[in-house]
Amino acid sequence: MKKLLVCLLMFCSTTHAEAWLETRNEIGGRIVLLQNKCNDKYPSLRLMMATHPNGRVVYGCWTYFAGMVQVVYDDGTTYNYPPQTFEYKEDK
Repeated sequence: MKKLLVCLLMFCSTTHAEAWLETRNEIGGRIVLLQNKCNDKYPSLRLMMATHPNGRVVYGCWTYFAGMVQVVYDDGTTYNYPPQTFEYKEDK
């Protein structure tokens, strides 16, 4: 999985293809790790979003560090997720 994340990060900077990593969250929504750069506050991180079953979307930034996918949500909370739970997805 580590190799997949590294490859995706390298791939992110060279193409505009729609590709992402995704997993289910505890409330029945999804956590989606996108290729886009996050924001001015975290310029080296990538954009992420978490969806809720009721349609709500929460945004944040993510990176791969110390063997974990680390997410900083817009409210300031930080979570670590095991990388093996994420699947590579791609629009075809």
